[in-house]
Amino acid sequence: MRNVWRLSIVGLVGITLFGLAITKLNSPPFSACTSIPARDRNFDAELLEEPSVNLTRYRIRVTEEGKPVDGANVCMRADMGGAGGMSGMGLNEMAAEVEPGVYEVPVRFMMGGFWQSTIVVELDTGRQVGIPLNIIVSTST
Repeated sequence: MRNVWRLSIVGLVGITLFGLAITKLNSPPFSACTSIPARDRNFDAELLEEPSVNLTRYRIRVTEEGKPVDGANVCMRADMGGAGGMSGMGLNEMAAEVEPGVYEVPVRFMMGGFWQSTIVVELDTGRQVGIPLNIIVSTST
């Protein structure tokens, strides 16, 4: 009877931890990544690498009126073929700041072609900005 009790406790703890892990992994790091905030034309974003199916990391330069935007939460949302494009070919990845105004995002474009992207920026004030970025992904090496 004692072993059944211990096994029940271990099982309950395991299920609880598994549930917490799934919830954490499925929750975006900040709320702006789940939607596309309004565009502000004072903000701009550019990829510093040529988009290719062979790369797995990209650096994104984010600026406001030409000045680096540092200390922000940044994520990249992209869909193959744009809105209404290929179902299941989208991505939503967080970026980490690697230098002032430059953020690195782990992204692997699964197919070459047109990807419609939005760089989502959440400033330290809590303000959120969406920056459209159309990407043509190369399939050559």
